[in-house]
Amino acid sequence: MEGKTDVQYLRKAAELLDKESVLQMVDLREVGGQRELRNMRTNQLRIRRVDTAKKVILLYDCEVKFTPSDDGGFFERVIPYQESHPIRKGIENLFTKETLERARADKSAFIDVEREHTKVERGEEKTIYEEWTVNKDEKTNLCDWLCANGTKEDFQRFQSVFEVLEEILGADTEQASG
Repeated sequence: MEGKTDVQYLRKAAELLDKESVLQMVDLREVGGQRELRNMRTNQLRIRRVDTAKKVILLYDCEVKFTPSDDGGFFERVIPYQESHPIRKGIENLFTKETLERARADKSAFIDVEREHTKVERGEEKTIYEEWTVNKDEKTNLCDWLCANGTKEDFQRFQSVFEVLEEILGADTEQASG
């Protein structure tokens, strides 16, 4: 996964969604960002040489554009993207607007908001829709708040991440739950 908050969110989601058995089958690691995940992809032969029996799953944030790939036990996937969401980047895209509004009500510094406005570009007026971004200095604090105050409903969209993992793990998942 890209960042440490991604790992924290997924662990909390597993707890709330009764998916801890799925996480027991993987070694979750944050690697520090998209570039580091891509470097892992570039070095996949070295990684596979270390332990060829394990599957390696690189899970990118929702805004990354590429085609998922499978290459001999090496899998690249993107966290499913929620359309029409005020946050367009990062794992926080999986939370509902209502959940994020609750967090903002507790501490407005968590999320920066660019209000909807119009812009004239090359003589043409365009609407720039409202966009929210997690304040980079508050990313960990927001994660801590959501993990402490979030409910099963707040983490419901993380189910899609577990579906991705379960698809890759395949029979391994069925054996653990059965």
